[in-house]
Amino acid sequence: MKNIKELLKNNLHEFLRYLEVIQFAFNKHSEHTSFPLTSEDLIRLRQDINALTLIDSIAYRFSKLQETLGKIFRLYFAYQGEEVEEIFMRDVINLAEKRGLPIN
Repeated sequence: MKNIKELLKNNLHEFLRYLEVIQFAFNKHSEHTSFPLTSEDLIRLRQDINALTLIDSIAYRFSKLQETLGKIFRLYFAYQGEEVEEIFMRDVINLAEKRGLPIN
């Protein structure tokens, strides 16, 4: 149990760090354009290496954020005694919904 608690704590810290970086990138990017992005914005931004770097950072960190959130759900359910190691992520999400966890 202690190992699960420590892993959960570490993954929560990692999740919050990814979120912080995403928020920073959005704030930095909002100096140049507004959200949501239009197709014209994307065409323009693809030509700006600084903007492209920020967009790439957001996409990468978002994928890491999702991956870490999946780990957090699995660790949480393992801590609760659920067998979640061998099930698909969609089943973990369904379990979270059944438990009333906010996933949207």
